[in-house]
Amino acid sequence: MRWIGRWSRRVSVFLILSVIVGAAGIIHGYLADGDQIKNPLVIGGNQIRIREEYEVPDELIPGMTYLKTVQVENCGLSDCYVRIKAVFTDSRVGAYCTPDWNTTDFVFRDDGYYYYEEALSGGEKTPCLFTAVTVSEDLPAGEPEACSILVYAESCQAEGFSDDESAWSYWGRNQS
Repeated sequence: MRWIGRWSRRVSVFLILSVIVGAAGIIHGYLADGDQIKNPLVIGGNQIRIREEYEVPDELIPGMTYLKTVQVENCGLSDCYVRIKAVFTDSRVGAYCTPDWNTTDFVFRDDGYYYYEEALSGGEKTPCLFTAVTVSEDLPAGEPEACSILVYAESCQAEGFSDDESAWSYWGRNQS
């Protein structure tokens, strides 16, 4: 009969351990339950394009005005602020050429950029930064017959900023 007593204790211990392991499994299942959901995230991003219309002249004629329009288009999904820089490839000739800068819609700042202060929505274009370039009557003979105007534009996100200055200030502080 001794073996029945040992056997019943072993069965009791086995049953108790089974209950503990089973309870632990249930508790783990309760605490570790999980689920997945696919949540696609679309990042807006800034995407701009410079739009120009210009016929390259064969030569620069003193006193002549040449038509050239410069705009920036927001091709992205997010509203953005835009700034534009335009420089002559030959500073000697550039000193004798004057674009008709649009200072009504753009503000020139000390960093050499013209800022469009309104947020530009997707698909919108800025007004023209300039529409023509006039060559001075004083252009010295023998200067290069032509030079280029390089146009460079940048954009920064408008969302979360009250105006363009705060957006560009934040952008400048976070460049590495």
